[in-house]
Order: sequence, then structure tokens, then C-alpha cells
Amino acid sequence: MRLILLLCLASFCIASETVVAQNAWEAEPISSMDSMLKQIAIKGWRKKVFIADDLLAGGDPITAIKVYEMALKERPKDRYTLYKIGEANYSIRHYPNAQKWYEQLLAVDTVKYPFARYYLAKSLKYQGLYEKAILEFNHFHVSNPKLKKSADKLKIEDLKSRIATEVEGCKLGLQYALETTKRIEMLNIGAGINHPLTDLSPRLVNDSTLLYAALLPDSAFIVQDTTDTRFTRMITAQKVADVWQNQQMFDFRYNNGTYHVGNGIYSPDGKRFYFTRCSEVKGGIRCQIYESMMTDTLWSEPVALNESVNGEFSSTHPVVVTNEKGEEILFYASNRPGGTGGFDIWQVTRDAGGNFTNIQNPGTIINTYYDEMTPYFDVKNQTLYFSSEGRINIGGHDIYSSKKDAQGNWGEPQNMGIPVNSSVDDLYFAQGENKNKGFLVSNRPGGLSPKSPTCCDDIWSFKFPPNIVFVEGWVTDDSTGERIREGMVEFYDAETDSLVASAPITADGYYKVKLKGDKNYRVVATSPEYFDAETTVSTMNREEGETMKQDIAMEKRPYHVGLKMGIVYYDFDKSKLRDDSRPVLDNIVATLKNYSAIIETGGHTDDMGDVPYNMKLSVRRAEAVYNYLVRQGVPKEQLTQKGYGETVPVAPNKHPDGKDNPQGRQMNRRAEFTVVGEYKPVKQ
Repeated sequence: MRLILLLCLASFCIASETVVAQNAWEAEPISSMDSMLKQIAIKGWRKKVFIADDLLAGGDPITAIKVYEMALKERPKDRYTLYKIGEANYSIRHYPNAQKWYEQLLAVDTVKYPFARYYLAKSLKYQGLYEKAILEFNHFHVSNPKLKKSADKLKIEDLKSRIATEVEGCKLGLQYALETTKRIEMLNIGAGINHPLTDLSPRLVNDSTLLYAALLPDSAFIVQDTTDTRFTRMITAQKVADVWQNQQMFDFRYNNGTYHVGNGIYSPDGKRFYFTRCSEVKGGIRCQIYESMMTDTLWSEPVALNESVNGEFSSTHPVVVTNEKGEEILFYASNRPGGTGGFDIWQVTRDAGGNFTNIQNPGTIINTYYDEMTPYFDVKNQTLYFSSEGRINIGGHDIYSSKKDAQGNWGEPQNMGIPVNSSVDDLYFAQGENKNKGFLVSNRPGGLSPKSPTCCDDIWSFKFPPNIVFVEGWVTDDSTGERIREGMVEFYDAETDSLVASAPITADGYYKVKLKGDKNYRVVATSPEYFDAETTVSTMNREEGETMKQDIAMEKRPYHVGLKMGIVYYDFDKSKLRDDSRPVLDNIVATLKNYSAIIETGGHTDDMGDVPYNMKLSVRRAEAVYNYLVRQGVPKEQLTQKGYGETVPVAPNKHPDGKDNPQGRQMNRRAEFTVVGEYKPVKQ
């Protein structure tokens, strides 16, 4: 069984660069790769093939490939050797080379090794060569005489179903490649974290600390003991200036190189630490989930979880969340009896007494006949993310999401598409604090392994573009509740205070605006007869296309632009203030002390006298009231003055019959106070 089913380790990425154990086919130990290969080179063809088979069966496909290549130089068309070197390259996920050797075999013989075409098709699919892969899958399906003669009807039907699924996966890959999808940033997080072999199970401890596991080369750390570097270790790294670095061995009791450990995760309250420990057993590896408890300031001796989780089977990939009742829910992957196929996603509840109860398998809505693993659960959105091998995939393991409804039913899993998924294996999807960012593990091209482009698993970060969120609402008078029917609603980025969006208040008192998700905004509503109203809106963790409701209430001004705040009158040809003007002026002084209006003092005259003289007289009248207001403490910044002369009469200076109109002339000999703006004092 591939270790990817347990810890998701690409153990086949490990090259035996130094062979120190005595081999069944050699009398003396061989101390170096070069000397070993030199000794093999002088042996006969059949012996070379036997040695290569032994190396491949013993878990050293890299060296096996080198020996098969020696044998093929002597017999380049030997069908068995071509099949085995194709198998060895396929096992280390070197798909271009696997394709090459399977094609050479099929050029010689299409009958003896019928599954060569199947693995050729898979190798093409894993390279994203979907059209070629479809042709080979279909060819394998219809022209395989050995399979048609098989007595095992169930196996034949299962194989037909599997091929049909593979073909549909290739078609889906072609479809995704043509679709215009959201731009998602995928980034290999680099040599500060990833290693040439394999890295897995990334989990954020906090915003600046990452916990993960890795299969380390001998030189990765200076190890002071004699621990075995064949086993995975848990590691922490720190985020410095947005770069992950400073990797250190995780200070934990079982992280000692005597068995595989990984999948470490803290409980939501930080009082428990769960992880997977895998041991070598007869026939492979068995994994169990362990926990350590925080007591005072010390972690307890880790213990295996009870039979609700562990048993004479493998359980791995724990992820723990808290439900609405405050109970811990543990999701994990296991091949325990009672599932739907290989590894299934299971969940179990931890009650207040610490007991694991109510074990559940979601059934075929989530699990398939093949393997489902690496669960991650988003509590806020009630969404389960997991990797599946048994669905219509564009690669080997694809990442899916399934949302749970209010009744507790899982929705049909949705393929996350390109580029979250690739043509190879994608696992360990996990979000960060910001739901649009996170990590996954993949052997897609661009990794750090020198073995092959898709040999080994690296940790990748992903970043979704911000969701588009709509904000809408009513704008009303805070006193009467009546709708305000003109104005603007503006949205400012809370970090930069820059204007990013605005919307008019419609004639029925409504507004609607489109914003980027995962941001905080300052909102300002303006309307001529109202004070500005300010509030905040957050689009953090909102779904794509979600509409948020944000009503805004505004306080009506005692003034607005254009409002006439008062009038004082003058005697004929005078600019001196009359006694009856003082109550009007004092009322304006009181108003301006309480409200931030800017007013214009406008002087006016009747039409007696010539135009230039009347203009000068109107200016003196405007200055008279301006100076009075300033003497009473009104800031000059709240005042403007202007003379209009005889140009803006409010009453006729003469009657229609041409006779003089003294009443009309008196109304025109005036100074008016008009709101022209809002005063915003400069902050000191």
C-alpha cells in the first residue's frame, strides 16, 4: 500500500544513494552507489534484471531504474524489462519517462502486458495530456483480449467503470482548461520550508507559525542522536517579512525519528494536541491517531485514541473543530471496517467527559469505493474539504468541497477546479485565518525534488482573489424614518482611507454598491439637507456574490446649502446697522456656534443712483454685517461676503404704472445670509 494513503508520504521519492545493507544477490556489503553499479555492470543481462527486480521490490526504484537501463542496452526490446522500467518510473511519479518506456513496450508487443496501455494512459493524464490519455484509455478498453477472457466478471465491470471515470476526468480537465476562472495565486512556498523529498500536513499554529511534517534528507538538520532519517518528523517554521523560514524541529516527545509522525494539530482551545504515528508492520504501515493533553504547563505522554478512532486498521489525518454545542468534532481518514471502500472520511464526537462517541461515516455522498483523505472543516461556512481518488478527477487525488445544510445533510461535493487541483495529486487543503488564503500539498511541476518533475510532495500556498460582495440598504431620516431621496454613499478602504466605491441614493431612498471581499470599509453618506452619516462595513469571510444589508440613518441639518438664514434692512443710502438688525444677527451667531455652516453675507440695494455707486454701497452693507459677526466670535473661515448692487431685487422698485414703490425699495435695501457650504475646521 502506498504511504500516501496514510501520511501522504511519497516514500518512493527516496533514492538509496548509499546502500549499506547486505543484499540477497551480493556476498559482500556495497558501500557506495558508484561501486555497486560498477559491480552490476559486469554481470550478465539476466542477473541485471534479477537485481533490478530485487531493488524495485525492496523499495529502491531509483537504483532499479539505473540497472534496468543497463539491461536494456543489451536487449533494448525485451518486453519484460520495458514493462518493469515503466513500472519503476510510474512508481516514482516520473510520468514522462513512464510514458516513454510504456510506448516502447507497446511498439514491440500489445498483448503480453495488457495493463501497459492503462498505465500509459494514466501517465499521459498525470502530465495533463488529456486528449492523448482519452485515446489510450479507450484503446485499452476496447482492444484487450486477455481482459475479455478473464473469468472474474466483477473485476472486468469495475475496470470498465474505472476507465469511464478516468475518461470523464480527462474531459473535465479539458473543460477547466478552457474556462475563464477566477485568478488564483498558487505558490510553492520555497526551500525555506520544502525539502527535496516530501513535505506534508501544513497547519497554522498562529499567523506567524506553521507546523508541518517532512521526510528529511540527512543534511536537513544536524541531528545529535542516531535516529533514522527514513521517518517523517514534525517541523515548525516562522513567517518573517511575509516569507516562511527558520525551520526547527518541533519540540515534541514523539518527534524522535523512530516512526513516522505528522498531521499535527491543536484542539480549538489549545489544550490537546493530536497527531498521527505510523509504524512499520508486516505487509506495510499502520497509522494511529494520538493525543497529548496540556496539564499545567506540560504536555502529557501521548496516548492512542480509543477504539472509536483506532484499531487493527489505519486512522490518520485528524482535524478537530468545535460545534455549536461546544463539543469537539474529530474528522479523520480511516480504512476501518464499515466504510464504502478504501480510506473514508469519518467523524466522531468528543463529549464533555472526554469520551469519543457517535462515530459517523457520511456514506457515499462523500466517500467512494476508492480513497478519501486529508479532511479540513470550515466551521463558519459548514464546509468540508477533502481529497478524493474515486471521483471524476482531473488528476490522481483532487480536492473537493461539500457544504452541510441546516438539517445536517452534506451537499454534493464540488471539484475545486484548476489551479487548486492539477493533473497530479492534490491534498491537505487547509485555510488560514483569512479564508481566502491557505495551503495544500501537491506533487505538481514546480516542486523542489531533483528526482523527477512530479516525484515528491511540496507545500504550496494559495490565495483566492477577494470575493465580490454587494452592500445595499435604505437611507432614512433618523427622526421621522422618512426616506432620503438624494445624495451619495461612499466607501473608503479602512487601511488606506482611499475612496474605493460610491453609489447614488436613488429617488426611492435606496443604494447598492459592489465591493471586494475580505476588507474593512469606512462608509460616509451625504445628502444636502442632512449631516454626513458615518458607519463601517466589513466584508471579511463573505461568500462570493453575497449581498449584505446596511441601512443608514441621517440627522437632518438645521441648515442646508442655499438656505436663507435671515435678512437685515438698511435705511436709504446707509450701510450702518439698524437696531432692528441685532436680534437677527445674534441668532445667526448662536447658530454658527452650534453648526458647521459657511454663510455668505450678501449686500443689496434698490435702483436709485448709478450702477457703480450701488455696487460699492452693497459691498459696504455686506462688510457691516460681516464685521459684526466676526466681533461676536464667528470664525472668519465660516463667512464670506459679496456685494450684488441692484442686480438681485426681491420686490419691484416701481409700481406697474411707473410710480415710485417705497415699500419695494425698502425690501431691496438689505443684507441676506445664505448657507453656501460646510465648515470643516483644520485639526491641529
